[in-house]
Amino acid sequence: MDVDGNDLLFITGAPGSRWSAVAYALSFADQIDRSDADDFGPRMELGNESQELDHLGKPEILERLHAPYAQPGGIKLVKGRFVCRYLDTLRDLFPKARFVLVHRPDDKCFDGWLESGGFSLNFPDYSWYQELDHMRIHIAQDNSAILGFAARHGARWKRYRTSSSLMKALGLSYSEETIRQRGESELDLHGCVRSAQIAFL
Repeated sequence: MDVDGNDLLFITGAPGSRWSAVAYALSFADQIDRSDADDFGPRMELGNESQELDHLGKPEILERLHAPYAQPGGIKLVKGRFVCRYLDTLRDLFPKARFVLVHRPDDKCFDGWLESGGFSLNFPDYSWYQELDHMRIHIAQDNSAILGFAARHGARWKRYRTSSSLMKALGLSYSEETIRQRGESELDLHGCVRSAQIAFL
């Protein structure tokens, strides 16, 4: 466990931005610790609990970030749509951590979220947002937080055509054997990253 976050890769985006699809593609990288996965898909390491981050000390936050992983070593891909509310806090606490930001315009996020199932989705759980008007508000707030953070740190937005090009930009790589073992194809992984703009630092 690196106290400066050298083993942490945070990824976030507003609901409907397809940030979880990008996270899924990145989970195929050889350097990523996949021991947080279960039969229902990767757990959200922070989930709604990230709303409490301002009231937690660094040791407890580190413990929560690493708790879902069954083994030491590797890069921890910390996934959560609430991460965007605490980007500056996390950057200050973990100066060596990496951040992947996923963005689509507010209306495209909202439409995409509805098309994917909206409140009927069982995973991830969106019940916290309560109603459609609240979802619109929170999508706008999430996107604003993400865009502001990227601008403050000089992160550049780019649309990647392939998952391999995104991984290469992040210093990651994957093997065709890993893809085959998990029953996926490179074409499917490329599709995960094409519909959104991505920035990282």
